[in-house]
Formats: sequence, C-alpha cells, structure tokens
Amino acid sequence: MTQLNKDFLQGFLFDNSDVRGKIVRLNNSIRTIMDQHDYLPAIRSILGELLAASVLLSSTLKYEGQLTLQFQGESAIKMLVAKCNHKFEIRGLAQWDKDVDAEQLRQAFFSGKLMITVEEARDNQRHQSIVAIENKSIAEAIETYFKQSEQIPTKIILGNDKNYFAGFLAQKMPSHSTEQINFWQHVDILTSTLKSEELIKWDNQTLLKKLFHEEDIRLFHIEPVMFNCTCSHEKTQNTLRLLGQKEALAAFLTHKVLTVTCEYCNKSYEFTKQAVEQLFH
Repeated sequence: MTQLNKDFLQGFLFDNSDVRGKIVRLNNSIRTIMDQHDYLPAIRSILGELLAASVLLSSTLKYEGQLTLQFQGESAIKMLVAKCNHKFEIRGLAQWDKDVDAEQLRQAFFSGKLMITVEEARDNQRHQSIVAIENKSIAEAIETYFKQSEQIPTKIILGNDKNYFAGFLAQKMPSHSTEQINFWQHVDILTSTLKSEELIKWDNQTLLKKLFHEEDIRLFHIEPVMFNCTCSHEKTQNTLRLLGQKEALAAFLTHKVLTVTCEYCNKSYEFTKQAVEQLFH
C-alpha cells in the first residue's frame, strides 16, 4: 500500500483506452515551503493547491525545463507563484496585503487570473497562457486551460488537510472514436463524484478501486516529489549586477554588509563592499 505521508507522483492508465491519469501527494515538501514563511491559513490553502496543480501539469508534458503557475491580481493578493520542473522539484511563494481577512483574500483570488508558463531548457523556448479564474476553483481554471489551449478533455480534483495536499488528474488523449468518447464521459462522471476528503484519506490503490471498480487499471511506479530552491551565490551576484552599481553600493551608506535573502527559501547571502565593487570591475 502506498504511504500517504510521502511526497510523490503516480500515474495510471485505463487498459484498452486512451484515458490516463496522475495522482500527486505532497506532505514534507509543502511543510518545508510553508514553514519558511508566516503564511495565513487561506494563503497556505491556495498556494498548496497551486503547487499540487503545478506537479500535475508538469507531469503531462514531455520536456526538460520548468513550469510556473502564477496568480495575477490587483487587490489583496499581490503574488502567488508555484514552480515545478521536469524532475518534480517544487518551490512556491506568496505575497499579500496583511490587513485583509480570509474572505477578502478568497474574493481577491476569484477575481484574478492564472498565468501558465512553460520554459524549455534545451531550446530556450517559452510558452505562456493566461486563464481568467472568474469565480472558479484552481482545478476548474486549469481544466479550462486544457480545454481552450490544448483541446484535451481533463478532470482535476484537489484536496488538502493542513500541510497535506493531494491532486487527481484524469485526461483523455486525442481520439475521435465514439467508443472512446463515451468511455471518457463515463470516467468524467465518476471522477466528479470524488470528494476532496476521500482523495486525502484513501491511498492510490484504494481510491482507484473505489472510484472505478468495474475498470482494469494499471498503476505505474512512484516518482518522488521534493522541495528544491535554485538560489545560489552566483545567481545572487547576477541579481546585483542587474540592480546596478549605484543601487547596490547605496546599501553600504547604512550597512557594513549587504545581505540578500532568497524569497523562496529565506536563505541569506552576504556581500562586503569590496565584493560588490569587484562585481562591477
């Protein structure tokens, strides 16, 4: 039986059909991301679902690079970012107006947009799509993305319990067979009955057996998911160069050491005035 307290992605396939699926479960990675910042429960819930969704989206791609889900809004939520690469390494970040309550945050999210960006490492290509949330859940907004941008029928269920998040994706691959279209409708209807608390409670084998007890399903091997921040001393140096010499040296008017802190993992990098001057010579 699959352990629910692990961080992993697992794929499955309906035999003799063109319908596939993915299940992601996040625990330790989410805890690491959330514990690095003092996030409100409402923010933790939205960001955690975005991170689970980013893994599901990334798993549907054949690429080497990074996928980013970014919330765009103009009110209480300033920024929400969830990143997942082809190795299923994730990181996330949130910034919001500290003077608002949970209901205001929820309304701010419903009035925003999701930007989905795929960056290909090999050929340095960048693909971007924007989906209006329009009072939809994260799952419904991403289903809209697949329908509009990819023309791939997709069903997504997301659930969470404090620091534990899970996501379920079922997807029909391209086919014009009437039999396969009817089978997808059957899968879609059954998936719609899956409750978020059941997704959290049941392990993958139990979930698939209860949900599709009449179908033959192949469950594939587990792929680990983990938190990993890509910050480094070298990247921080590049950030200072982009900032410019005048702005970078201005910090030494009031400080003996310039400290740059990564927004994702809170790791700090320190630079002396001499080290900063050398960057520009």
